[in-house]
Amino acid sequence: MMVSINNLHNQKQKIMDSTSFQLLFVFVVMIVVLIIIHSILKLLNKVWKNLEKTEKVPTFQLTFFIHNFKLKGVFSMLQLKNNQLARFVVGAPKDIKGDDAPIQPDSLKVSSSNNEVFTVEPDEKDPDNPMAWKVVAGRKGAAVLTIEADADLGEGVKTIAAEVAVEVTSSEAVTFGEPTFNIEDQVLTGPGEGEQPVE
Repeated sequence: MMVSINNLHNQKQKIMDSTSFQLLFVFVVMIVVLIIIHSILKLLNKVWKNLEKTEKVPTFQLTFFIHNFKLKGVFSMLQLKNNQLARFVVGAPKDIKGDDAPIQPDSLKVSSSNNEVFTVEPDEKDPDNPMAWKVVAGRKGAAVLTIEADADLGEGVKTIAAEVAVEVTSSEAVTFGEPTFNIEDQVLTGPGEGEQPVE
């Protein structure tokens, strides 16, 4: 009988020890999970703040026409101040299903519809890349950036084109413009003489 009581006591102690270990394990796991959740929330908060600082850029729908086929894509409208420039790399040409497609070598042309608003030039920082260009703002206004290439790899010509609207706005004021003067004669009133112009 004494042995049975001791056995029961030992089993009870083992169960208590096991339960304590399980509770300790669950407690440690919960702490680790809370630390991970806290780190994720901090990261998401940082990302959110960065997104709030990012200026939203308007977009418009763009359509590629290749004979009777057309491929649509969304392009950003570029906005620059008149003292800025924008470097860019022309996106890879796509076929009707959106896969990369080849174009005729050296057929890429990039141009501005109004060189007074902006000019477009090869990017001197990436001279070995024929797809690297830059837009240099000129005077305040709006114009169109046109990208063209020949998609026919044979003797024919099959032009694909893309257009991006570019708006150039004023930069910060640094001085005043030339004043405009309008010269008039003074009109003086003498005693009993009425109004007389000064000669």
